[in-house]
Amino acid sequence: GVTFLIKKTYYSLLAAFLFLMSACSDKDEHNTPQKAQIDPNAPKTISLLQMSGNELNITYAPGLIPKFKHLDISSHKGKILFLDFFKTDCQPCRDEIPHLVNLQDKYKDQFQVIGINVGNEAITDLRSFSDYYHLNYPLVEAGQNYIMTDLVGGVRGVPAMFMYDEDGNYFTHYLGAVPQAMIENDIKKLLGK
Repeated sequence: GVTFLIKKTYYSLLAAFLFLMSACSDKDEHNTPQKAQIDPNAPKTISLLQMSGNELNITYAPGLIPKFKHLDISSHKGKILFLDFFKTDCQPCRDEIPHLVNLQDKYKDQFQVIGINVGNEAITDLRSFSDYYHLNYPLVEAGQNYIMTDLVGGVRGVPAMFMYDEDGNYFTHYLGAVPQAMIENDIKKLLGK
């Protein structure tokens, strides 16, 4: 009797519900708008915040393997670029600073050091660090700096330094502290001196 009617009603409602749900989920393939085709090799730009508050825009070609073979930093176009990945608590990184300050002074019209902090310091600590060492080159805050480590193929230890020619093409890199003369010789090679 009654139990049979309840079961019959229940199964009828369930079947109708399932039918409606399957009908609603069927998409009309012909009216679906096509997604815009995005070129995976098109240049991409990332913006990193400098300690000064200015943004440092870096354009790279993601199709290049490794990605660090060419970078375009428009605010420093025409200069040799020197990316210094460092941590404030790294003694070899701190030992390298006087060399970089000297080279930045000596070649300021042709050479640009950019310090890229991969530590977790607060901006106030980074400013104190910059003041203490009398840095004459920009530091980029830690926010998106791990994107930069990926762009140069990964940074497994610091200091890690990468040099690019005036056109943004990769020239060489250094792992660990190196003598100022070694970096300066490479600058001179790029300048044709």
